[in-house]
Amino acid sequence: MTALEKVANVCVIVAAVAVTGGTVYDRFLGPKLAASQPGAALARRLANREFSLPVGYRGGTTATLVLFASKSCHFCTESMPFYRRLASLRAAASPYFGMVAIVPSAREKSAEGAAYFQQYEVSLDQVEAMDFSAFGVVSTPTLLLLDGNHRERQVWVGRLSTENEAAVLEKLRQLCRKCITD
Repeated sequence: MTALEKVANVCVIVAAVAVTGGTVYDRFLGPKLAASQPGAALARRLANREFSLPVGYRGGTTATLVLFASKSCHFCTESMPFYRRLASLRAAASPYFGMVAIVPSAREKSAEGAAYFQQYEVSLDQVEAMDFSAFGVVSTPTLLLLDGNHRERQVWVGRLSTENEAAVLEKLRQLCRKCITD
C-alpha cells in the first residue's frame, strides 16, 4: 500500500465519521436542544426581519407588541393578567406603543378572538384571525416586539416567568423611552 493510498483511506474514514456524527446529532441531539429553547430558535429565524402587520393596522410609531394567542391555550389564559398590564401601558402610551393580537384563523374568527381578550379586560388596538405559519410561529402564546419600522426586536414564547415579564417591560422601555413610564 502506497502513501497515497493510506492518505486516501484516512480521508474516507474521516469523511465517514463526520457524516455519521452529523446524522446522529441531527437525528437524536438536535431536536432535543431545539425543543428546549423554542423562543431562541424562533428569535434566530426572525432576527431583524421586517414584519407585515395586519391589513389596515399601522402599529405604534415607536413600538408594537404582537401577541399570538388562542382561546384554547391554557398558557394564554394564565398570562392574561400580564397582557392586561401591557394593554394598560399601551393605552397610556398610544400612539407611540401599539398592541395587536393574532388568533389562529383555522379555529377562531377575529370577533371571537376580540371577545376572548375583552372577557379578561385586555384592550388591544386590533385582533385579527390569521395563519400563524405565515409568521413562523408554531406555539402560543408568542409575544413579538417590533420597533417603529416594524422590525422584530425580541420574541418570547410560552408562559412567561416573572423574570421574562420584567424583560418584556424593560425592552418596551428601551424602545419607547418617553412613552413607557411604568
